[in-house]
Amino acid sequence: MNLLVAALLGFLASNKESPGTLSDLARLGKGRILASLVREGMTPNEVYDLLGLPGSFCYSSGFSNAFWFGYGVNVNFASCHDGEYDPHVIGVSFSLPPELKWENLCRRLTKEIRFSSLRSDAHSKAPDSN
Repeated sequence: MNLLVAALLGFLASNKESPGTLSDLARLGKGRILASLVREGMTPNEVYDLLGLPGSFCYSSGFSNAFWFGYGVNVNFASCHDGEYDPHVIGVSFSLPPELKWENLCRRLTKEIRFSSLRSDAHSKAPDSN
């Protein structure tokens, strides 16, 4: 299994079109760990101490969402509790960007293998220059 993960990370790091550099993957790994530390009832300041300031924040009708895109983390807050302003965490989620989801990685890897195969076939059919 470790060999598969190493091969996949190597593929991501070598693919010029891929946003999945090793540092991106490390940041997402860190985000997954940090997301597991966010608990229901935490205040926004407690979450910010853990994750830093969010990259984006959306507020609507007593609820808000904070997004940490580099970490792949989304935290949902409720702003009112028992009629008083009391923002607190009601949920947290972690998600990979679409380009790093397993089905997209498999599609890209298959495409790369086909391209490499075509390239090696072209080299083997090239006339010998001797």
